[in-house]
Amino acid sequence: MATMNAIRIHEYGGPEVLRYEPAPLPEPGAGEVLVRVAAAELQVEGIDARRGGVHQAAIPLSLPWIPGLDFSGVVTRVGGGVADLDTGAEVFGKSDTPRDGSYAEHVVVGRSGVAARPSSIDHVHAAAVPLAALTAWQSLFGDDRGPALGLRAGQTVLILGAAGGVGSFAVQFAKARGARVVATARRTAEIPHLSALGGDAIIDLERRGLQDAGPVDAVLDLVGGDLQRRAWAQIRPGGALASTVGRPPEELATARGVRAVAVSSHTNAKQLGEIAVLIDAQKVRVVVGETMPLASARRAHERLQSGDVRGKLVLTVGGA
Repeated sequence: MATMNAIRIHEYGGPEVLRYEPAPLPEPGAGEVLVRVAAAELQVEGIDARRGGVHQAAIPLSLPWIPGLDFSGVVTRVGGGVADLDTGAEVFGKSDTPRDGSYAEHVVVGRSGVAARPSSIDHVHAAAVPLAALTAWQSLFGDDRGPALGLRAGQTVLILGAAGGVGSFAVQFAKARGARVVATARRTAEIPHLSALGGDAIIDLERRGLQDAGPVDAVLDLVGGDLQRRAWAQIRPGGALASTVGRPPEELATARGVRAVAVSSHTNAKQLGEIAVLIDAQKVRVVVGETMPLASARRAHERLQSGDVRGKLVLTVGGA
């Protein structure tokens, strides 16, 4: 049996359960592609899955399991029915839990999970895009499941938690669409980053309140809690609030005459392609804070849990 090197967990737990070891080389089925991974991004979702607990009950994993969602690499084999991708194509994309993920030399994903890699960035930066970018895109503009915020040119959007991974993409996508962006910063040190992304107004929450945002057409909530509760008062009647951290209270939405939307992202090759176009047009930039080799995934998880990483943390595989 052909094998590859991968990070696997054989039991739920802390970073110590991550093992760098040989694993069976996967085979693509109908409608799937096999990608030789050049780089894979670490996300909080991977930490939650590794720990088990609530995630274990909601999405049971078949152990041993390979973590990882986002990746960038090269197609090495295509399954039946895939006619629009050839071997050698450079792609980026996202795997879907509970199937084996991208902390490996190869990953199998459905055709809808990959798009052509932006030509203006390398594999490391491309691997830092899919999940966060798709979450931001689908929150702002919607998808085949609904319009979400349905943000349009000329509207004003308030983004709570704008300096994080999803928020950084959301600021740039909203600006590219022609919207006015009001971004919140948890601390003063985040202001230069948000200014560089193009935020029209930045609210330093250490010094100012949300009332300084003025009336807005939409709120993208990436934080929840008290900050979300305070944001409702800023939304114009007929507007909307979308949250990635839980279902917003319908009673508050009804009282304000606005829509409430809970957002969960899913893979979408067409939208990944649109995002790639914006990156290549220099309208969106990708910030990578740190890289580590695949074999150091345990140390990378410890770094991510520490909260000290600025920008994305990416595992390099196969000479990326």
